[in-house]
Amino acid sequence: MNKAGHRITSVFMSGSQCQNDILVNLVASACDMPVLIPRYIHAAVCHGAAMLGAKAASADSQGKTEDLWDIMDRMSKPGKKVLPTEDKNEKALLGVKTVLQATEIPWDGG
Repeated sequence: MNKAGHRITSVFMSGSQCQNDILVNLVASACDMPVLIPRYIHAAVCHGAAMLGAKAASADSQGKTEDLWDIMDRMSKPGKKVLPTEDKNEKALLGVKTVLQATEIPWDGG
């Protein structure tokens, strides 16, 4: 997506998938960017619902509400940042797989 003009600098993950350290590390390394995990991984749905409730409760007499991003910033606590691997062999393996997928050459994982 960065090649298409977007500026993506990190991946955000939430929910029970964040408990899988292997998956989180793989995503960070495959995307070659940090993965950010919220503090409340076991209550992501409830936490999101609370944020939407706060937005609804912020409505004034004209129906104008507080910006959702400001609410999210206020109600979220720092979590964990997982960085991509620095291991040259892992990077090489991920690079080969990416090239093979891009060229549609079958890869059996070996």
